[in-house]
Amino acid sequence: MDFIPSWPLGLRVVTQCLFGAYSTYLILAFSTLSDPLEKLYNESIYSHYGVILGKQQFAYIVGMISAAKLIGSICSLMVLYPLLDSLGRKKMAVHFPFILGGLIGSSCQILAKLLVSVELFFIGELFIGAAFPLMNFATIMYLSECAPNRIRGATTLLLGITGITSWIGMSILAKPHVLGNADRWHFIPIIAAVMALIHFSICILFPESPKFLYYRGKTEEAARAVQIFHGNDVNVAEVLEEYSREVHHPLDEQVTLWKVWEDTEYREALFIVLLFDLASQLSPNNIDVNYHVMIRKKLGYTVDEIMLQRILVSAIIFPLNFFAAYAIERFGRRFLTVYCFVVTLIQVFWLAFGQFLYDNHQIGLLSRVTGTLTNIAGNLLSNSGFANMTFLMMAELCVPSIRTTVAQAAALLAMIAQMFIFSTYPPLVASIGAWYYLLTTTFMIIIFIMILHRLPETKRLPVIDIIDNLEEIVRSRANTLVIPRSRAHSEREPLMARRRHTYTGNHL
Repeated sequence: MDFIPSWPLGLRVVTQCLFGAYSTYLILAFSTLSDPLEKLYNESIYSHYGVILGKQQFAYIVGMISAAKLIGSICSLMVLYPLLDSLGRKKMAVHFPFILGGLIGSSCQILAKLLVSVELFFIGELFIGAAFPLMNFATIMYLSECAPNRIRGATTLLLGITGITSWIGMSILAKPHVLGNADRWHFIPIIAAVMALIHFSICILFPESPKFLYYRGKTEEAARAVQIFHGNDVNVAEVLEEYSREVHHPLDEQVTLWKVWEDTEYREALFIVLLFDLASQLSPNNIDVNYHVMIRKKLGYTVDEIMLQRILVSAIIFPLNFFAAYAIERFGRRFLTVYCFVVTLIQVFWLAFGQFLYDNHQIGLLSRVTGTLTNIAGNLLSNSGFANMTFLMMAELCVPSIRTTVAQAAALLAMIAQMFIFSTYPPLVASIGAWYYLLTTTFMIIIFIMILHRLPETKRLPVIDIIDNLEEIVRSRANTLVIPRSRAHSEREPLMARRRHTYTGNHL
């Protein structure tokens, strides 16, 4: 299989994987630098306000800093996401994250250290929070539209390398004897700023998404972009014809979430996307990543042992990213989904068993082995690229005009799910112990069964053919219902199909 149809596409993906994780670096780093940041908070509050922080006041400051990232993400979701359809994929994937996270966010973090200012640190977290979701979604949308159909899934999954490299890099840099101390922590945002500058300097050279250019009526520019990203052997006319079949109404026409829900096919696409979103957010791996140190310490590990094992296991299993990228195009999306389902069940078993050992005060060799096996299962899941399946489903199941609306809905659901999981996990696991994971298992089984029941196979297919297949599935379900003839006709012909009958233009 030709995974690299052109060197520009390959370079763009490599650049993203190596340097596009600057906002992720900052989020991961400062979630582990509690001691150096505690010193910053205390010194800043005392010098500015003459107040010595007690435990309650310090917890309040930490909560405000965490809330800053969430506020920034919500602002990005409500204000910046809709600009994808007007300013373009490239600007939202390259320019805005660089300005918000790489430039303003990093600068505020550096100045916070130099000027001993918790206020600047708060502002930096706000801008980094705004850049993070935009970088993830806009970049995946951009590259999924640039890649040929035969490697669209592989390209999307390979971007998961960004998160893995960030995790490994920060596990090393955040160590106290490296940069994770009160004297040197500000070098982390300096490194992030350099990464952002390199990423921006390279990515600015590539053209806009050919699909977006075509949607905007820039046919000649779209043809040149197709030639650049798809290689010299591509049939440009055939690709542009495929794009023309995807366009059903102008991108400037706002499609609200209510309109998406009213249309049977749009609703089906939305439902599948949200199911993948829930599977990713409610996954036990999400809990294991965010409470990694706390869970391992319960099982008898020291902090240094936890970090060392994290680096080693991540580095060993890292090549799985490339196998997952191959497998999703060779065996399909359903194969990868089943694989992730099995690994999820394995991981949740070891998490529950480890909690059971902790609850019964059986901490020793067995608990440490359990922690290692949990770590291996988590890395098998993280390196499968499953977290990016939500974005891939948006690119494959949704017509262009509803992608931003669906992305907003998915991002909002992810935020709600994360807040729920992270706020309920500590008290629930403290009160019911290992039984907590039985609840998690039940939810995951239900979600994965629903996904496998509804998910059409989409490997190597043009987006419009995938959408047509989804329409046929919706029609076949409508035909099995005993409903009045007029309503059945309406259900069998979704809004997208009715627009297709009246669409006569080649492009917008």
